[in-house]
Amino acid sequence: MSNFHTLTFLCLLFFLHIANLTTGKAQSADDIYRRLKKLEVTTTVLYVAAHPDDENTRLITWMSREAGFRTVYVSLTRGEGGQNLIGSELGPELGLIRTRELMAARQIDGGEQYFTRAPDFGYSKTSEETLKKWNKDEVMDDLVSVIRSTRPDVIICRFPPDSRAGHGHHAASAILAKEAFECAADSTCFSASASEFGAWKARSLYWNTYRFGSNNTIQDNQPKVDAGGYDPIAGFSNGEIAAKSRSQHKSQGFGVALQRGNWSEYFSPVAGDTSMSTPFDKLQPKWNELKEGKKILSTIQACINRFDFRNPSLSIPQLLELRHQFLHVEKEPWISPKMAELERLIADCAGLWVSAYSYSDRVAINDTAHIQVQAIVRNFPTAVLDIQPEKPGEPVQSLELNRQVMVSKAIIRTAPGAMTQPVWLENLSNSRGSEETSIAPWPNPAMEIPVVLKMNNHQILYRIPVEHKSTDPVKGELISPLIVTPRVTGQLSENLSVFPSPEERTFKLRLKYYGHAKSSIIVKLAAFPDSLWKVTIKDTTIDFTEHDQEVDFFFRSELLKQGGHVFECRFMYSLSDQPNIQYELHTIREITYDHIPKITWFPKATLQCRAVRMDIGRRKSILYIKGAGDGVASTLRQIGYSITETSSIELDTLNMSRFDVVVTGIRAFNTDKGLSSMHNKLMSFVQDGGRMVVQYNTNSNLHPGKVMAPFPFSITRNRTTEEDAPVQIVDDLHSLFTQPNKITLDDFKGWIQERSLYQAGNLDPAYKDLVMMHDQGEEPTGGSLIQCDYGKGSFIYTGLSFFRQLPAGHPGSIRLFANLLGD
Repeated sequence: MSNFHTLTFLCLLFFLHIANLTTGKAQSADDIYRRLKKLEVTTTVLYVAAHPDDENTRLITWMSREAGFRTVYVSLTRGEGGQNLIGSELGPELGLIRTRELMAARQIDGGEQYFTRAPDFGYSKTSEETLKKWNKDEVMDDLVSVIRSTRPDVIICRFPPDSRAGHGHHAASAILAKEAFECAADSTCFSASASEFGAWKARSLYWNTYRFGSNNTIQDNQPKVDAGGYDPIAGFSNGEIAAKSRSQHKSQGFGVALQRGNWSEYFSPVAGDTSMSTPFDKLQPKWNELKEGKKILSTIQACINRFDFRNPSLSIPQLLELRHQFLHVEKEPWISPKMAELERLIADCAGLWVSAYSYSDRVAINDTAHIQVQAIVRNFPTAVLDIQPEKPGEPVQSLELNRQVMVSKAIIRTAPGAMTQPVWLENLSNSRGSEETSIAPWPNPAMEIPVVLKMNNHQILYRIPVEHKSTDPVKGELISPLIVTPRVTGQLSENLSVFPSPEERTFKLRLKYYGHAKSSIIVKLAAFPDSLWKVTIKDTTIDFTEHDQEVDFFFRSELLKQGGHVFECRFMYSLSDQPNIQYELHTIREITYDHIPKITWFPKATLQCRAVRMDIGRRKSILYIKGAGDGVASTLRQIGYSITETSSIELDTLNMSRFDVVVTGIRAFNTDKGLSSMHNKLMSFVQDGGRMVVQYNTNSNLHPGKVMAPFPFSITRNRTTEEDAPVQIVDDLHSLFTQPNKITLDDFKGWIQERSLYQAGNLDPAYKDLVMMHDQGEEPTGGSLIQCDYGKGSFIYTGLSFFRQLPAGHPGSIRLFANLLGD
């Protein structure tokens, strides 16, 4: 569970210890001082909630930075079932983004991050549904492992275990936290982690109560702390730091203003010893439990008292003495994080900067990477740095560093034998990965270079992650992780192809070779279709002569007879020098946003061919106004519609008579600030005989009756979250259910994740409310599909989750959306 391990030995009075070192980031004297003070504090607090962005960043900031606690946030899910305000990534890719956003938030507020294997399957109204869809045993195993490995004194839930939590995932997180609080103390409960870490009984479990709008769970008699303190050395209040942390959740639109001044955080006791005036009272320093603990604490306090902000290197001799004491103290689990932090402090006080750069941002499996190590010590000129050999027997490469001297060294390393891939994504149809790898926030670096810093008869071994450095003429220096790729990747011209009728289509597969030596590969179809499909592809031998070479080849897929069948084209390949070993072909996907590191992952290269019995009608020219990002337009395009994508900036000059239908992407009126000013033009388009389809928007800062529709209605927070919820078609003779396709209840079978969200309410009498649906235990509600006539045309608002269904190739939703576009 720890991010490092220890290795000690005595050799010529040198002590060797392994630690991770964050490179390329300057540490200010005030940051060093704050972390130095944190060494004397031995309290650990675990904060538990359901999703990325659930955490209380103000409390985490106060606990980590002001109180000095080791502060750990465990998010049960990675948020892959949510929505995305900044792009079109959903599902696993949204989970990757939100994981990185959570890690970025912890970099600011000083907390640590863990996860469990709980899948985020979308909004849930009850904890019963949530616990049914989560693998409770897996999630409990993970949560208990986090408790036992971090050994918190206090556990804090963000939510209560009932309806006050807001929805099912939130309530379930509190239910599981209480069960895990008890289970972690029982060595017979999840015995594997008990054997590895030992059983652990936290002192108490609290709920961090809150006031969200009209939902107020705070009471004056609840224990509280003032978390709004100001740090004059850093120049920031906890509220300012917390707001910066909170604003990292950009995909969820959670940017907030910086906040200053006093702010009380309240707590409600749940379990354990809750007799204290606050959850953090009477937590005794663990140093007192060690034989040499008082001596160590005295050394820490001396380092704090003598710290010189103008020259932190003056603390190095005392810090090295403290490290010597650490190495000879009892091996308590809470000592290891203190040792890791101490060794980072020594490096930062010395002004040590070490980076390892690969000449390329990618290296193929088992290929060689050319790496340049750069290092400088700016505050301790007698230090020596050794680059450790990859294999026993290789000579140690020593770099003697002096003040203001940069030394570079080129080395060669062999890449790992597996591609860089988050384990929880390796097999999306089965488990999300093993307990160990799912708990960790992110996979370890693809490659690391061990370097040893020698100073004052001490050796400290740091592992430096290999990265790639480039320079952008606008953004300047850019650092990205080194990625280990398969030997070959394949990019399909499309991943979903809907066949409305029997026909033959040609598809392109672009292969890219990442190796350096010449090679040939043989590509084969992984599986063959049933009798309704015919795929024409021969065993194809492709020769690659150079690195990064791309080769296109084409294959044909033909639907022979209409039916409701789907066929997935998957591909295998073998290398010419290993003809008996077949590899599944993966594609490469990159996600790039400025606020997080570039994300690269390798989903399987799959083309889904789906037969959908449908008519696309006559209205084929579609103007698609982009919103927050979705895959609807691309699905419509490959079905056969002519799609022009635009925004409000371009809309002003467009000749609207060119189009049959205007469709707005999800949250278009939330994200495109200029779109409401186009109201008159859009309504004129409808009035003149056009059709306008508005997909869901949220009710934040909107007056939808005025800005998006000819007649008023409101947008509610009503949603139908169960994908198999009962549906009632109110008027099955309405044209939206008859032209050009006959829609029945069968078209609502097999939906994914949810039915509808942000449904319309308070409808003007001009609207027809066409669909009713409800989750279990609720009354049927409308507003998921409304329509009105306006002039010669028609206006439609829909909260139905087409943005999830169409990219997934769901046939019924495709047929229904074709009807929304018109006959």
